[in-house]
Amino acid sequence: MNVIAWLDAQSMLLFLSAVTIAEIEDGIAKLRREGATRRSNDLAAWLETVLHL
Repeated sequence: MNVIAWLDAQSMLLFLSAVTIAEIEDGIAKLRREGATRRSNDLAAWLETVLHL
């Protein structure tokens, strides 16, 4: 089973704190300020997927 399928199956049991999400978003914003567009876009897409699940 791949990670996405596992996360989808377990999504009702998994939680991220608001502080953790804010820290990840701050890291993404820092990468964008530093010009690391591809990496920040990849991480933003990953975070969006995790929050959706």
